[in-house]
Amino acid sequence: MKEKVFDIFASLKARRWSLGHVLFAVVLVLFAIAFFLALPYRLRALPGGAMTVRHVTEATAVVNGQPQTVTLPYTFRDLPPETPISLTFAVDTRASFSLLVKTVYAPTEVAFNGETISAYGKKGTYPSFLDDPPTTVRIFNFRPDANGPRTGTITVTYEFPHDRAQLPVAPFAISNTSGLYRYEFGYLMACFLVEVFLAL
Repeated sequence: MKEKVFDIFASLKARRWSLGHVLFAVVLVLFAIAFFLALPYRLRALPGGAMTVRHVTEATAVVNGQPQTVTLPYTFRDLPPETPISLTFAVDTRASFSLLVKTVYAPTEVAFNGETISAYGKKGTYPSFLDDPPTTVRIFNFRPDANGPRTGTITVTYEFPHDRAQLPVAPFAISNTSGLYRYEFGYLMACFLVEVFLAL
């Protein structure tokens, strides 16, 4: 048994395979498996099939009472801690949709037509040894209102972090739930592959 193990390592060495190459091959196999498992979500005809992701790249930002139009991604810099930064944009309410919001190490509140629907990162909801809440990704589902207006507004309000000199805000993503999961999966896999390439 030991001789067979030594033969395998000798063969790998003879072919000049490094540990990095072996790791990369394993990652490629895992990526291929995950891709084919996620493939059904790409088909619109299937129930819950992933829809195309649309990005919100323009919003009205209000900081210290001063409104301005910003193009996302946008980075707010050098503000006092806990300064509220609100970004408002319009959405079509005639069809159901899901919204993906990244919190970026900052307390975050999401409101629809002026009514708060979620709040994250308030003091006491995360470990006290952290100056700011951990970053997270949250998905919110909206249902159409047949008797409501054709458009509505979503306001995402961040509080400027204590431990950082900037607050980057990425474009908000709109799709259905399956589309947003596929979007995040693709993004994370791309980041992971880049890390693997850099490690080789």
